[in-house]
Amino acid sequence: MIKASTNDVFLSFRGKDTRDGFVSHLYKNLCGKNIHTFIDDEELRKGDGISGALLTAIQGSRVLVIVFSKDYASSKWCLAELVKIMDCNKWVVPVFYGVDPRDVRNQTGSFADAFAKHEENFKHEPEKVKTWRSALTAAGKLSGWDSQVTRPDSTLVDKIIEDIVKKLNCGTSTANLKDLDGTERWMLEILFYSFILIFILISCFKKFIEWSFFGRHRQKRMEEVLAYSFLLIFLLISCIRQFIECFLFGRHPQN
Repeated sequence: MIKASTNDVFLSFRGKDTRDGFVSHLYKNLCGKNIHTFIDDEELRKGDGISGALLTAIQGSRVLVIVFSKDYASSKWCLAELVKIMDCNKWVVPVFYGVDPRDVRNQTGSFADAFAKHEENFKHEPEKVKTWRSALTAAGKLSGWDSQVTRPDSTLVDKIIEDIVKKLNCGTSTANLKDLDGTERWMLEILFYSFILIFILISCFKKFIEWSFFGRHRQKRMEEVLAYSFLLIFLLISCIRQFIECFLFGRHPQN
């Protein structure tokens, strides 16, 4: 049984595509650097999902490496594994091996062929296919390594390991939130609305001060502005709280 926090790295890949080639070299070099690495075992895949042992391995690893290859999307187990990986809010390192990142992101090319079959085989479970697509889109937007850009494989392996070591040395898996496109966008939206609230709040206080010199006939308006200001302060505090939770703990309102 695999215990939590026992692995530095979890490797997710399509066995028949890369197990005996690229992944074996990557795994060997990771072990050579004394980086404890869990290599996905196909025997741990059961039924339509992934086993408890495999799920524990994913949750117990600090860096999750996904090797996307030509037939990655044709495996329902790889896709189920990917969904779990993208839900973990940990460091994720995508490797696009022999595939265009755009094909992963948009499910085009060989990924389109795979999903045409999935949509036929799972026509009574459209939400499952939709979840797989969403996970691929999110992973495809992450900063990763492209085998068509970084060559040869030996150089690619070295660069990936350097990247992994940097992430392990950061000391916190939540730092990966900066690479998560949806989370980063949400944080920017919070900041944007916070600035708007601050601007409106300043305007309200300015009006309150101006009207305070006009006497009792302005009393009702002053009370309205004051009540409105308290509402704005409450909304501003909520925005700040959500920003802190998003940055430090990886909480996203859509997760």
